[in-house]
Amino acid sequence: MKIRCGFRLLVFVVFVLAGTVTVCYAPHYTTFDGRGSYDFGGIPPIPPIPAGFFSPGSDPFVGVVDFGSGDVITRGLEEMRFGNQLPSTATIPIELVELNLTSSEPITVMYGGQNPELWDVNVTLSDQLPPDGSMTVTKTHCNGGTFTSSLNVQPKFTFSKVSNPTDIRILDSNPPSRIVTSQAFSWVVESPKDNPPSDANGFYPASAVVMQGDGMLLELQPPGPVRVHFLLASEQDWRNALADGRVHPLPQADGEDYINQFNANMQEGDPYPATTFLEAQLYVLAAEEEDYSEEAGLLMVWDNGNLIVDVNYASAWQYTYPDDPDLTNTIITVTVDPPCGMSVVSLGMQDINGNIRAWYWNVAPIGSIPPYPPGTIPCS
Repeated sequence: MKIRCGFRLLVFVVFVLAGTVTVCYAPHYTTFDGRGSYDFGGIPPIPPIPAGFFSPGSDPFVGVVDFGSGDVITRGLEEMRFGNQLPSTATIPIELVELNLTSSEPITVMYGGQNPELWDVNVTLSDQLPPDGSMTVTKTHCNGGTFTSSLNVQPKFTFSKVSNPTDIRILDSNPPSRIVTSQAFSWVVESPKDNPPSDANGFYPASAVVMQGDGMLLELQPPGPVRVHFLLASEQDWRNALADGRVHPLPQADGEDYINQFNANMQEGDPYPATTFLEAQLYVLAAEEEDYSEEAGLLMVWDNGNLIVDVNYASAWQYTYPDDPDLTNTIITVTVDPPCGMSVVSLGMQDINGNIRAWYWNVAPIGSIPPYPPGTIPCS
């Protein structure tokens, strides 16, 4: 299992014309870990959430919603051009291309001042496009300088009822918020952090950026270095994990509970059919051993010699991670080589409170010809 994300791309071009040197930085994307808040009805022109919005009889909602960490991506729409005499300033149009934040805690909606209901809030970008913003960038030294910016944000709010997450309301009619930087912030030509997951083309904010206005506040933190939570790739990785107990067969009772929870909380796709769960035997495979795979890995066997034809069987192994990490914006890479005859492969993650999030993929029948349907992997 490998976790990986991000790459770095730095592009700059130097033109020499009539003795004048102009340094150009191409249009760029900048990715942030964002958090912030939105004030419904507190600051004009942002109105309250109207009465009756959630259900007939619901009170108007007035208050500040705080949003936790999520994705924010901006895009510079033109190249920045700087002269050879420093300081040199360039102003370009910019836009917000991604916003995805979820409330830190639910809001409380009242009915006539009583009967409180809790609703989670997610804010994204509306399909209604606001005018472009702008960014003024000053290059004060060879590796960067300072910048200020303004953005026009057209938010779309999705409210989901805590007691019934499928009960959803969408608010996509509020006026755009014009947010501006609270001060001049520093930027650098080369990223101060390893593997920044953005195509910034020579423009990297060097610290957190605060933007606010018209009832909205965004605190934008440049992404930190890529952190590997855990990696199982080499033969020795797998042997160590088996030896110290981090990797072990899933007991039969836990496997049956996993299948029951999977079926009971299915959001999309097909539930498991009637299935008999068997505890597996686990073996480490060296790279290219017995033509199983080009990479080292784990071989899972659950044939006890008494399998019955036309009965569905399942088995699983478990990796026990010692912490409960924040997996926001994490990429999980898993390589699976299911033998022909298998029908489904699934991946589940359980947090410290016992909550499980799971995904599954169908295995293409033997003899199937690609392209396969979405959510289908080939057999090996």
